[in-house]
Amino acid sequence: MNPILVIAAFVVLLGILFYYMQSREEEPERLPLVKNDSSTEKRVIKASDYQTQYEKDKKEEQPTPEMDIIDSEMPIDDISELDGVGPKYQELLRAAGYTSIKKIAETTPENLYSKLMKVNEETQITKRPPTLNNIEEWIKAASSRQD
Repeated sequence: MNPILVIAAFVVLLGILFYYMQSREEEPERLPLVKNDSSTEKRVIKASDYQTQYEKDKKEEQPTPEMDIIDSEMPIDDISELDGVGPKYQELLRAAGYTSIKKIAETTPENLYSKLMKVNEETQITKRPPTLNNIEEWIKAASSRQD
């Protein structure tokens, strides 16, 4: 076999291969179209629409008169300084009328426990009300802050 003939055949085959690859690049494979359900369609929210909705929601949130009374009587973050009293328990204590460490220190555990249970049944502030043991610890901590 003539080496020139082998080289010529190889070049022709390369030419055919390049032509085939180039023609494939020009026409990309097309995927079948799928119709979108309106439920799966993505919705774009503009920042201005979001801001308008936020301001509308904020205007609708009017403080209740009960909240104003509690806020006016309450020393700023006084009961939040007690150990073991989280945000939900603070809200429960305030709803029961215990807005200061001094007032907690002056009560008995049984009285505070019964008052908190009654208020929580009415308001459902927390799913897990404090135990009598928790309340005893709060009263001890409040008493030690008073000394």
